Amino acid sequence: MSKLYTMEEASKHNTKQDCWLILDGKVYNVTKYLDDHPGGDDVLVHATGRDAIEDFDFVGHSESARELMETYLIGELDPSSVLQEKATTTRQQQQQHTDQKSTESSAFTYWFISLAIIVISVIAGSLYFPSKDQ
Repeated sequence: MSKLYTMEEASKHNTKQDCWLILDGKVYNVTKYLDDHPGGDDVLVHATGRDAIEDFDFVGHSESARELMETYLIGELDPSSVLQEKATTTRQQQQQHTDQKSTESSAFTYWFISLAIIVISVIAGSLYFPSKDQ
């Protein structure tokens, strides 16, 4: 049975000195391949921390490239860690949305109170300091 890695663990390997890729739920240590990658090492490092199978497929890698990847296979991604990662991301997005609404609400409240103070000041001024025409 192959070793299971969590998304968090695999994501920590995100440098040119230590680079792991996740492709379709499988974990690859491609550190030794970085210098040989035809697209450059930055492309691989940029693809760390997530399942990069869409990027891999989009480029249109050959069958020999797919076979070469198998030599770097070190394990599989623990499916439960992916669900936890998605749940965490969803919670973070919800919190950001709530924070944004709170900020918008605070801005509205600020302007509403400012406008109310101005209106009250004008009314009070006209009652306490009537114009000289009257």
